[in-house]
Amino acid sequence: MFLHIDTGFIRIEDTTGRLFKNLDDAKIEAATLISEVAFAWPRDNRPLTNFHVDICNEKGMLVETVPVQNLCQPSAAE
Repeated sequence: MFLHIDTGFIRIEDTTGRLFKNLDDAKIEAATLISEVAFAWPRDNRPLTNFHVDICNEKGMLVETVPVQNLCQPSAAE
């Protein structure tokens, strides 16, 4: 699967991909990427409200989108 990072300002394409046991593992990795990029994001008053990670299969087809908003909800931590 490929995890493409989109901050709403720039898009970082995953060109190498990675194998995951299942979609849930890919979503956990996407949430980790969101946390890491958000932590490193420059504090220039540009909100990351459109920030998300697109999970695509080996054919490049979108499988799931993990938005930053999912990380702010209590159910996301379960």
